[in-house]
Formats: sequence, structure tokens, C-alpha cells
Amino acid sequence: MKLNNKGQSLVLFVLIIPILIGIMAMVIDIGNVVYNRQDLDNINKIVIEEGLNDINNPNVVNEIQELAKLNNKDIIFKVKFSDMEFYIESSYYVKGIFSNIFDTNGYLVKSIYKGYIDENNKHIIKKIK
Repeated sequence: MKLNNKGQSLVLFVLIIPILIGIMAMVIDIGNVVYNRQDLDNINKIVIEEGLNDINNPNVVNEIQELAKLNNKDIIFKVKFSDMEFYIESSYYVKGIFSNIFDTNGYLVKSIYKGYIDENNKHIIKKIK
């Protein structure tokens, strides 16, 4: 007796396609978060470099906050300045496929940098939490 196996591949195809689509969506979301984190790191480096170049200006904190907002208007930007040292913490939410499906704010991308001048040398350090 010969078995008819024609419908088995269709059932497997229907079961595996949602899993593959979910994995692809997750890869796209993770790639988008990594890209936006690098973008936020670059914004922080530019802002801190500009702040260190203009460190004697009394309005330097306001100017670097405006510079950060020019690069990304949705950024949450915190600056602490004391003793020739900047501490910059910035973050924003990145929308992704899953955050649109589940109606959430998105993924929180955060970047923290510290910059200071020591014996006429500029130092920029990325802080990792």
C-alpha cells in the first residue's frame, strides 16, 4: 500500500513561514536599534567635542543642547558641566516592527559620554552601563 504525502509539505510550510517572518522582523528591529545607537553615539561625540572647544563660553551648555536637538529633535538630552568636565546622557525611543504591532513606545536607545580637558589634552570617554 502506498501513502499519499502531498499535503504534508503544505502544512510544514504554513507552520514555518510565521516563524521565519518573526525572525526576519527581529533581525530588522535589532539592526535598526544598533544603527540608531551608533547615530546617538556620533551625536554625543560631536556635541562633547564642540563643548570642549568652546568650554570658556558661559552659554556652552545651551549651545550644545541646541546642537544635539538640530541633529535629532526627539532626543532627551541631559548635560552636567563642572570643573572643566562634561557629562552627557542622551536617549530616545526607536520605533520598530514589534513596537508598532504591540503599540509600545519603542526601544530605548541610550548613550552616555564624559569629556574633559587635562593639561590641554581633550579626553572623550564612552560610559557603559
